[in-house]
Amino acid sequence: MSRFTVYFLFIFISLLSCAKEEETKSKSYQTGTFIVNEGPFGSGTGTIAYFDGTNITQDVYGIQNNGNVLGNIAQSMIKMNDKYFIAVNNADKVQVVSAEDFKSVGVIENIKFPRYFANVSNKLYLSSWSEDRSKGAIHQLDPNSFQILATLPINDAAEKILSYGDLLYITLTSATSDVILNSILVLDTKTNTFVDTITVGDNPKDLVTDKNGDIWVICSGFTDWNNPALSTNGSLHKVKNGLSLQNFNLPNGANGISIDNSGEKLYYIAGGKVWERSIAGAEKMIIEGNFYAIGFDKKGNKIYVSDALDYQKPGIVSQVDLNTLTKVDFTAGIIPSYFYFSE
Repeated sequence: MSRFTVYFLFIFISLLSCAKEEETKSKSYQTGTFIVNEGPFGSGTGTIAYFDGTNITQDVYGIQNNGNVLGNIAQSMIKMNDKYFIAVNNADKVQVVSAEDFKSVGVIENIKFPRYFANVSNKLYLSSWSEDRSKGAIHQLDPNSFQILATLPINDAAEKILSYGDLLYITLTSATSDVILNSILVLDTKTNTFVDTITVGDNPKDLVTDKNGDIWVICSGFTDWNNPALSTNGSLHKVKNGLSLQNFNLPNGANGISIDNSGEKLYYIAGGKVWERSIAGAEKMIIEGNFYAIGFDKKGNKIYVSDALDYQKPGIVSQVDLNTLTKVDFTAGIIPSYFYFSE
């Protein structure tokens, strides 16, 4: 090979490297689908996968932050003020990154086992557990200074939270298999006081609000591992004006609920299937599988479901087009458990 050939080859590779570097630098994470992967239980790190509609990028946090890790376990995320807030459960922290480039811009510490977020009139709230999971709290965070503005203790562990108007609806979970919880709390965020307790089914897991302002709560039921005969069914509840008015029986283990862009169709996991239920009552099965989590992309009219497989190797995410019911599968991280759609 001549010196001229080597020279031009060197120039070509240099230009190609610069182009790739420029492409990486110019990539924005303001919009797209994020998959929060818990990571191995008790070890390793959680990760965030980013899907732009065509390509998936694994561990976008590590890529954009010089190989640094989120920590164990990545739980959920939310976008506020051009920043993403990521709850990292076992690490007792909230990692904050820029929505533009996903680079770290701060950390909120001293929150035991952070779980899930809600935006209430541009106020940021976060649920958490105590160390033994027997109690919990709701924290109000300052999305600008990253300070904890208030901590509101709860006698049970706070889990999924949902905002509607100035109210925050909170599902509760329990540390012990012999305690059956069947209620959600209501927090008035104008005064940061708990104003109501609403009875639903055993072990409420997730909740959404429909176009009428009604709250739909999915409950997994109580599971007695020693005596399965004592286990109870899952259930779906419509809550209106502080009362559970409609209750539907579901198989034990029902988990995860989303709602479409119109606020008229519910999608939830029950009995190894994803179901679509109109708030008017019509129901049909969408897809079968061993699903761990569900999310709804309101922009694309698609649902996303995850299969955690053996909880040790990367899980699988399925994107289902609700217009055609066609399915596209791709690999995520270990235990994909939460979807966040940034528009």
